[in-house]
Amino acid sequence: MSLRRLLGVVATATVALLVGALPAQAATSYPPKPATITIDKTRVEIGGTAQVTATGCRPSTSTVTRTATVTVTAPGHKVTQVQQLPVGMDQDGTVTATVRFTVLGANVVSVTCVVDPSGRTLTQSVKVTVVPAHAIWANRDVVHAGEKVTVTATGYGPGSPATVTVRDHTGVTVLSSTVTADANADANGAVTVTVPFAKAGTYPVQVLGVTATGASLSQSITITVLGAVMPHTGADLVPFSLGGVGLLIAGVGLVLASRRRRCAQV
Repeated sequence: MSLRRLLGVVATATVALLVGALPAQAATSYPPKPATITIDKTRVEIGGTAQVTATGCRPSTSTVTRTATVTVTAPGHKVTQVQQLPVGMDQDGTVTATVRFTVLGANVVSVTCVVDPSGRTLTQSVKVTVVPAHAIWANRDVVHAGEKVTVTATGYGPGSPATVTVRDHTGVTVLSSTVTADANADANGAVTVTVPFAKAGTYPVQVLGVTATGASLSQSITITVLGAVMPHTGADLVPFSLGGVGLLIAGVGLVLASRRRRCAQV
């Protein structure tokens, strides 16, 4: 084989190797797209769970299993959960975690992982509001007669009916109404009702309905109603005060006049 032909064969083989290597290099370039983090619920009942999915981690391989750290932080920077989970072998470097929430308030779920061969790490976070499984409260629990109170109860099935009953201290029903729980996507439907109170006394307010699973849920709160506020002010009492002073002066004058007459007779 001549030298010229040999050089041609070598050049052709080199080009073939380079062309063949290009797709492999493109396939392993990383990351293929921006990192993301999502959660299937943004409001969760206490004790409940949610699923978090993060992408952008350096993928595991058939020989190397890479991991990501999943952390749940509650209000007050209290860490309530830490998990070490494997990163998927997919190109997106996906991490999926099921986390449980045990502290009320605004919780933060963070996923930390290595994102490139140099060891650079990335932390992504998402917020979750943890609410009571069910609760009942009023904007005021002590009012005066003639005023209104707004009562809110949570934990009912979204869109389900609930009966609100108000009784006086003797057990006599003074109000009964059926309302619909709002359609919160977190299955923590709320019932809100405004109740007027005409007379003084103690009034239990009961909300009866069903949860998202169909279980019966009854919650009660007691409202104390005081007597109506008197409309008079301090200025209204001035005429009565002046009248009292006048009577007192007149009484003193009569006593003095009586004494003078007795002295004159002597």
